[in-house]
Amino acid sequence: MIVLHEYPLSCVDHHGLRRLVASMQPTFKMPSRNTIRKDILKMFGDEKLKLTLQLDENDSRVAITSDMWTSNQEKGYMVVTAHYIDSSWKLQMRLLRYFINFINFYILCCLCMLTSKMHACLFYFSAFVMFLVPIQVKFLLKH
Repeated sequence: MIVLHEYPLSCVDHHGLRRLVASMQPTFKMPSRNTIRKDILKMFGDEKLKLTLQLDENDSRVAITSDMWTSNQEKGYMVVTAHYIDSSWKLQMRLLRYFINFINFYILCCLCMLTSKMHACLFYFSAFVMFLVPIQVKFLLKH
């Protein structure tokens, strides 16, 4: 529920939530923030591994896109997404990385920052990068 609704980890310390849970199941012991944090990081690692395996088993090409926006507080955000067609011919989109406080659009003056962030994202998915190298070689050999 915390991940699904993007609640802060501190919600487990809220008195109202503790009373609600105790009224529904008195024997339930509310986990701490640290326990929830560890569980979320484990879930993230499992999902990252699953995505890496999916991309490794995929026979189609992968398109990588980025989207950037600025909030009304002038904080910059960037997301890197992989798009591919799976074995059942369905378009799949998977979020690879999400950057907060990326760059303010008003001072976006060079592509170097974007390139370095994309490289960092692909390096983060190291097995995915190993998967992309043969595709790039095939493309270079065709042209």
